[in-house]
Amino acid sequence: MLKTKFISWYIRKLLGKIKYQWSIYKYSKYNQMVFEDNVEIRAIERLNVGQNTIIGANSLLHCGGRKWCNFKGSIKIGKDSYIGPNSILFGAGEIEIGDNVMLGPGVICVSHQHGFQESSKVMQDQPMEFGKIIVEDDVWVGSNAVVLPNIKISRGSIIGAGAVVTRDIPSFSIAVGVPAKVIKARGITGVGSG
Repeated sequence: MLKTKFISWYIRKLLGKIKYQWSIYKYSKYNQMVFEDNVEIRAIERLNVGQNTIIGANSLLHCGGRKWCNFKGSIKIGKDSYIGPNSILFGAGEIEIGDNVMLGPGVICVSHQHGFQESSKVMQDQPMEFGKIIVEDDVWVGSNAVVLPNIKISRGSIIGAGAVVTRDIPSFSIAVGVPAKVIKARGITGVGSG
């Protein structure tokens, strides 16, 4: 009896995985883009990816669409972009990434977070807060950087490896550190504001 249940469970699991991989294959073939090995996509119907974009191996794209986020959220990635391996995009509050964007390995973009104002509640029971992340065209985000909710990284900017982006970054800026601060504008010597 137990062996029969296990075999039945295993077959269902295997068929589910095959169906999932087939949906990713169809999606990537239709959109002329590449999912490398072991990419996990949740709510694929809320994902929009442009041509010639590569999603690196072992990345997670969570596009929302669940009860805990009021069935909202989406991830949109433009054409000719690269999402490095081991990256995590949590799009419950929406993520919009432009064309010709490079996210290095291990980049995390989180468009939602737990509130913490109500000290009488444990953290996991705090209300969720959502905020759209926008990464405009021609942006480079270095390895292991973190982008938090309600952030806009404007066109042509560079975010240093390991930075934590907690506020908007102006166009053609270079920002580094925790929290990320603008240290200069691209093509201009000297220290910028920030």
